[in-house]
Amino acid sequence: MSKTAGLVLFFLLFSAPAWAVENKLSLLIIDGDSYLAHQALNTLELPEGYQARAFTLKELEREPVKAAFARESGVLVVDVMGRELSEYVIAQGLLTGRRVLALRGSRDDQGLAAQGFVFDEEVAEYFQHLSVANIQNMIKTALKLPAEAVVKMPENGIYHPEAPLLFSEYEEYARWCAARPGFDPGRPWLGLMTFSTALIEGQKEAFRDLVARLEGGGFNVLPAFGRDLAVLENFFLDRARKSRVDLVLAFSLKFYTALNRDLDRAVADLDVPIFNAINLYTQTIDEWRADPRGIPPLDVIWTLATPEISGLIEPTPLMGKPPKVLFISLFSPSI
Repeated sequence: MSKTAGLVLFFLLFSAPAWAVENKLSLLIIDGDSYLAHQALNTLELPEGYQARAFTLKELEREPVKAAFARESGVLVVDVMGRELSEYVIAQGLLTGRRVLALRGSRDDQGLAAQGFVFDEEVAEYFQHLSVANIQNMIKTALKLPAEAVVKMPENGIYHPEAPLLFSEYEEYARWCAARPGFDPGRPWLGLMTFSTALIEGQKEAFRDLVARLEGGGFNVLPAFGRDLAVLENFFLDRARKSRVDLVLAFSLKFYTALNRDLDRAVADLDVPIFNAINLYTQTIDEWRADPRGIPPLDVIWTLATPEISGLIEPTPLMGKPPKVLFISLFSPSI
């Protein structure tokens, strides 16, 4: 290849073009949502001339062809919960010449909005209730195509992998537990705090494995998802604000802390050990094991520092991804 041809190829791959295509969409997501996003895209039907793809930050940084597709997209839909993806968009000059829609919330929504990110509530609501159908309809909405309404999940609830339904009240769950064969009310109760994403394909398999292992280890498990304060007050504390659980394993309590007065009171009333359970969202299990730093510096804030403010102890990675995108438990026999 001649030097001139090489320069032209470099320009095409690494410069943000002014000819972004309005009917082309890139969904920029964290690793933990990649399995479900790719499931949605594999079965998504769009009109002729429309294209949509999903990328993680690692894919954008390591694969120039995927980065080029994102630069050519007239619509970017970006998960801004972590700083990495929004910083990538800014650094690559992708805020001009296209619509950039923000998903979830960041530490500085106003700052991102001032730079050009659009916080579209209609688009964002689909991603608040993750499912294949909701991601597909979110993409259609972002492309200004006809789409079906959001299929909503409960914001807070109790989810046991063996139960036939989600529980919105502790009493309903307690009755279901009492009717299970072999249930022993004398066993210690473990409260398991997680996000609603634990219920989606690609992550609930690991959650199911974890609950089974905890129960096999001698615990009654109270697995609740949703907003931290709601989980603590609605499920883990009774009406007299006494703890229903003997200890807590918390995959959540990562983005809000006990510096918040209400959360501080709930944690104090609970008055049991809260263990900091970590899900390795940005690394595969092998990458985490091989990295002498362990958890990457940018992840230390939300995995270690923020939970420590709330008094969480013993930070321990319990879930992560193999080289493929499906989440599994770190202590799964398959590892």
